[in-house]
Amino acid sequence: MRFGMPKTSVLAALACTLALAGCGASEFETKVAAWCEKGGAKGSLDFKQLDCSCVAGKYGSAFDADQQTIFLIGRVEGRGSASAMQKGVEATGKWKSGDESKELYAIIKVFGAAEDEAETKIAESCKKS
Repeated sequence: MRFGMPKTSVLAALACTLALAGCGASEFETKVAAWCEKGGAKGSLDFKQLDCSCVAGKYGSAFDADQQTIFLIGRVEGRGSASAMQKGVEATGKWKSGDESKELYAIIKVFGAAEDEAETKIAESCKKS
């Protein structure tokens, strides 16, 4: 019995990563493209139907540096759970656990709006041909 990713998935992720790195893609875009290549879905987006380098670029251009951190920790590594999103916000240094202010919710709200906008653009322009 074999465990792990099938060879074709590993090769596809590696090819995507190398292609993005060769095109000057950021570390964020490279990680998002590799995450996308693993398949699955995010809301109404079915990554199996999308060009992952396009997806990575749309997310990359939609987010500022802090939002990219939140996305990587909260969505890519943490699969979008509330605690994972909170860890992403904590990693930005803009909020820390135990802070009773409403700043966490404000940061998540702004992040969510940017994410929604990116996903609208992804749905419109990142379909595989």
